[in-house]
Amino acid sequence: MLARKLRPAPGHLDINRCVQHYAGMRTTLTLDPDVERLLRREMARAGRSMKAVVNDALRTGLGAAGKPPIAPPYAVEPHDFGFRPGVDTDRLNRLAGEPGVRRRVRKLGE
Repeated sequence: MLARKLRPAPGHLDINRCVQHYAGMRTTLTLDPDVERLLRREMARAGRSMKAVVNDALRTGLGAAGKPPIAPPYAVEPHDFGFRPGVDTDRLNRLAGEPGVRRRVRKLGE
């Protein structure tokens, strides 16, 4: 009796074959009871298989997960600092490095 060489099933990935085919991933998920209820409800509502509902839910959820949250628009709230007229607030940092600035600041405070 001659031994017959077994061929892998279509779609099967085999390390000994030089051509690889796409094979769908099979996995086991343990669902929380509330998620199972939602899944079964959606399957009944849409009349679709568990595989189709889970794939769509994962595509939707994972697509949204990679996007940054939308931040509210930045709003500037102006307020009065109480500087006296003639003080150029755009140049306040430049004043700190100038000679005699402490004397001038004391004069402005009088």
